[in-house]
Amino acid sequence: MKNCINLEKVSLPSTLTEIGFQAFQGCMSLTDIEFPERLSKIEREAFLNCENLENINLHSGITILGDYAFQNTGIREIDLTKGDSENLGSKLEIGIGTFSGCKKLEKVKLSERLAFIPDQLFNGCIALKEVKFAKGLRGIGEEAFKNCSLISEMMDIPET
Repeated sequence: MKNCINLEKVSLPSTLTEIGFQAFQGCMSLTDIEFPERLSKIEREAFLNCENLENINLHSGITILGDYAFQNTGIREIDLTKGDSENLGSKLEIGIGTFSGCKKLEKVKLSERLAFIPDQLFNGCIALKEVKFAKGLRGIGEEAFKNCSLISEMMDIPET
C-alpha cells in the first residue's frame, strides 16, 4: 500500500492485530482510517507522510506505537485515554517522534498507561495548544515538545 497517492479511506478487517513497517507511508490522499478493536501494534513509519490523515481512532487495545508511525500527518486531536480504566495492567509504548511534524495537531490526551514521553514525540507540532497529562508519567524525553510554541497554558503534570 506504500505511496498509494489516490487512496482516500481504508476499512481494516476486525481480525487485524498489527500494521507493519511503512504499510501506508506516503498515502497522501488518505483522510480517514478506522482501526479495529483487536489492533495492538502499529509499526514504525506506518503512516509517515500521510499529510491528509486527520481522523484516527485508537482503541484501548493499542500497546505499541512505533517510531515516527504518524509523523507528518494531518491529525488534529489525539486521545490515548480510551480504555485506561480497564487496561491499567498493560503498558503503552510509544516510539521516538511518533507524532512529530503533525502541523495541524491541537489537542492531546495522554494515557495513564504511558510511563515515558519519548524523544521528539510532538516536535514540530506547531498548532499544539493543549496537552493533558495523566497520572503515572515518570519521564519526558529530549525535544518532546520542541517547536510547540502555541502551548499557552501551564503544563500541569500530575503526581505519580
